[in-house]
Amino acid sequence: MKLVAITGGIASGKSTVKQFIIEAGYKVIDSDEIAHQVLREPLVIDELVKYFGTSIIENKEIVRRRLGEVVFNDKEKLAITNQIIHPRVKELIKEELHLLKDEKIVFVDVPLLFEAKMDKEFKFIVVVYISEEEQLLRLKKRDQISSEFAITKMSHQIPLHEKITKASFVINNEGSLEETKKQVDELLRRLTNEI
Repeated sequence: MKLVAITGGIASGKSTVKQFIIEAGYKVIDSDEIAHQVLREPLVIDELVKYFGTSIIENKEIVRRRLGEVVFNDKEKLAITNQIIHPRVKELIKEELHLLKDEKIVFVDVPLLFEAKMDKEFKFIVVVYISEEEQLLRLKKRDQISSEFAITKMSHQIPLHEKITKASFVINNEGSLEETKKQVDELLRRLTNEI
């Protein structure tokens, strides 16, 4: 199995790239979906409430936006959250990979690939790239947040220009959907036929 990570920065367009890959018939494991699942696990909820109090829950569930507001302005709190969530996410990704063991190529969408130190687990890394200026604009628009909060969110990730230095493939997502799709098609062709 060729194991391929898809990563990038917040609001860089990983979902678009992922959708093109799925439409082409490939399996993609979504670590964000897994993280959402982990946030519903009673042990994880208890652990987070122990550190951050009950203001982050409603109807016995974690309210992700509230958790985000608590941790994104505090690196220590973000680190605690990641220590609680990341090991469980990794565990569940391994379980899903086991179920897909007969596939020739499997993609895993991991937004925090380098931050979670998971890059060594993948043979190939695809970085979805846009400029920091474009990233800021897209993030503000997508999340309906201020420039200040968007910059804070971005500051908790390794900058995209650093991530591309560690990439096997870079998909520039600043152009049209057609341009992005062409790059995805070329990526799939190379992974299937050349590497």
